[in-house]
Amino acid sequence: MLLKKLVRDDKGAAGIFMLLFLFLVILGFSALVVDAGMLYTTRRQMVTAADAGALAGAQEMEKSLGVSDALKISSIKAEAIRIAKETALRNGAEGEPTVEITKMTVELADGKSEYRDVIVVTPRKTDSLFFARMLGFNTQDVSASAAATWGYVKKTAGGHLIPIYLTKESYVAGKQYLHSEKIVINGVEYPSNTGFIYIDPAWSGQDDINAAIEGDSSKITMYVDQIFEGKTGLAQSSINAIEERMKTANSLPTILERQSYMHGLIPIAEFEKDKGGKLYFKIKQFAVFEILDVIIDGASKNKNAVGSPHALLGPDYRSLGIGKEKSYPESVVGVAYPKGTILGRMTGEVRELDVVIEQGDQNVSPVDPNAAKYSKLVK
Repeated sequence: MLLKKLVRDDKGAAGIFMLLFLFLVILGFSALVVDAGMLYTTRRQMVTAADAGALAGAQEMEKSLGVSDALKISSIKAEAIRIAKETALRNGAEGEPTVEITKMTVELADGKSEYRDVIVVTPRKTDSLFFARMLGFNTQDVSASAAATWGYVKKTAGGHLIPIYLTKESYVAGKQYLHSEKIVINGVEYPSNTGFIYIDPAWSGQDDINAAIEGDSSKITMYVDQIFEGKTGLAQSSINAIEERMKTANSLPTILERQSYMHGLIPIAEFEKDKGGKLYFKIKQFAVFEILDVIIDGASKNKNAVGSPHALLGPDYRSLGIGKEKSYPESVVGVAYPKGTILGRMTGEVRELDVVIEQGDQNVSPVDPNAAKYSKLVK
């Protein structure tokens, strides 16, 4: 009788069913959290793949600027699509990403818009689900989309601007050193043709110039055909600013970031007028300039010029360290470097620069084939 009573006793059964129910609910939520977290991670990966692919394709499309030959443009487009797909795959996409070169309405800095060429990259990846299988969902497709555009640099502001100008004459003379040697800025080669851009005294003057040279954002905005007053003989005041830029670059984690930080846009100008002993210039284009070193101790009769200990000269693009300054016996044209001379080169390389997208910058030809071009994400 006692055994029979125990078997029939259902006290506590409701509590057991409730615990079982709660267990299943918690398991379900856990399943959703795990699968959702995995899908979110994949989504971020696809965003990275889309951005990288679009930028890589846009950089290739820069080669089409100023080109009128339809066959050559078609070849550039085909190569841009190939590069965009390959880049997206290297960044985690699967299968064959969708890539198209089309037109899109892009918002400009002045609030207006322009219907212009863009490259759109849409990578995809299929994730296998785990707990969601219990609900009949085995896989989930994850995708993202990014668009990038390109153009000539007609306007720039902030940290990518290096407000030290070269005249067209000195730029042309220095172009023989493209990709290999150094161009001396404000050195003895062109003592009256290079220097700093005069800043409106209503701003912070030299502080704004130094901030831009250091690589920080500033109030300085410049554009093609802008007229400004030039000042020469101020190179020595840039030593500290150049060294600050080098220190910041050296603190960045990757070789590419360190190298890119030393690149900026330098204006190429031509004489506009001479009034009251003051020289006025007009910016004709921008060039991509890489700062390599700055002379902190000029050459004398018995010693060579000495570069900065913070110059990023090592194989991993880091500074050589205090006490390991580079010695320079003479410049590329056989003349000793004076103190304050900035050494650099027009790299001709594509960089993602913080430029302003301007109306029609895809539809004009540059003053010079080496004029700076840009690629920029717009979606």
